Amino acid sequence: MMKAVPSLEKIAVLLSRCGYIQNDLGKAVYTCGPAGTLLRHNIHHTWWDKMVNRSEASFPVSGENISLLKDFYMPTLRLMNHSVPFSLTHISQSSPVQPVQGHEHIAALLNLHSETRMELVHFCSQTAVNQTFDVVVNSRISWWKQYSCNYANFTQKTEGEGGLQEVHLQYTSPWGPVTIETVKNRGQDEVSRLAEEIGQDCKVKNGKKMAIPYMIESVTSLELATALFLIDAFTERSSVNDNTVTRQVLQLHPALAPYKVCMCQDGSLTRQIQEVVTYVSRELRKAGLHVLDTRRDSGDVDAQIHRNDEFGVPFTVTVNNNTIKTGNIQLRNRDTSIQVPRWTSCLGSSSMICELCSSRLI
Repeated sequence: MMKAVPSLEKIAVLLSRCGYIQNDLGKAVYTCGPAGTLLRHNIHHTWWDKMVNRSEASFPVSGENISLLKDFYMPTLRLMNHSVPFSLTHISQSSPVQPVQGHEHIAALLNLHSETRMELVHFCSQTAVNQTFDVVVNSRISWWKQYSCNYANFTQKTEGEGGLQEVHLQYTSPWGPVTIETVKNRGQDEVSRLAEEIGQDCKVKNGKKMAIPYMIESVTSLELATALFLIDAFTERSSVNDNTVTRQVLQLHPALAPYKVCMCQDGSLTRQIQEVVTYVSRELRKAGLHVLDTRRDSGDVDAQIHRNDEFGVPFTVTVNNNTIKTGNIQLRNRDTSIQVPRWTSCLGSSSMICELCSSRLI
C-alpha cells in the first residue's frame, strides 16, 4: 500500500544513504554521489535522445558564453538552404543557479554552485508557428511523463496573450506546483535584429515568399530534473509480510535507474554461487546493463532485496544453492515484487538478458 510522500528531510536521508547525494562539508548544499552521477548521466542521455537523435533537423552545438542565435543561426540556415524547420540544442553550465519557481524545498536537493542548462531553440515559419508551439509543448511534457511514475502530477500553465505565449510545465510536488521547464514563443524580433546587426539575409522560405522565421525556446536544467525525478520516485510501502513495517523504495523509471540489476546471493555453496554470480554479472555488463556489485554481501536475502529497492534497482537476480542444482535463478521485479525462476547456464543465460534488455532498461 502506497503512502503519501513524507518530509524532504526523510527523502534526503535515504538519498544520502544510497549515494545519490552527499553533504558538501556540512553546508546546506548537496553534491552528487555515485548513484546521483549515474542518474544525471541517464537523464542527460534520454533528453539528448529525444531532442537530438529522434528529432528532424536538430543540430547540437557546444561552447561557453555563446549565443545560439548570433553564433549558430546563419551557418545552420545556410546548411538548411534557408529552409525551416530546424532546431539548435545546447547544454551549458551557468552560475548562479536560477531560483526554482514554485517552491524553495526543491532547491535543497540541487547543487547550488552551478546549473546545467538544457536548451532547445526551434525555428519555423509564421504559418506553422502556432501548431509547432503546441507540438513542442506536448513533446516536452510527454518526455517528463514518460520517465515519471506519477505522470498525472504534470500540468501546464499558460501566460501571455496573442501569439507570444509562454507555457510553464509544472509538477505537483508535495509542497505545491513546481515549474520544471518553460516553453516560449519568442516571435520574430530577435532574428530581425540579428539581420540588421550583421547585414545579412536571415529570411527563410515560406511558400513562394521569404520571411523572418519565428523562434520557439524550451529550457530546463539537469539539476532540477534530477531532483524532481528523485522526489517523484520516492514511495513508502507496507511490507508484504508485515503491514506494520514500512519500506522505502525509489521507483525510478528503468531507463533512469543508475543500476539496472543487482546480484543477490544466498546459500552454503559459497564458491559455486560466486562463480555463477561472476558469470551472470559479466554477461549482463556485456549486454550494456549497469550492475550494482554487492557480491560479497552474504546477509539475509530479504535485507539485500530491501536495500536494492532503496537504491531503485529495477531487477534483482538471486543465486542460491538451488541454482547450483537446477540452473534456475530468481529474477525479481522491483515494482511488482514478483519473483520468477529463470534458467541460466553458459548456454541459456541469453534469454534472461534479452528479457532484461527489453524491459525499458536502456
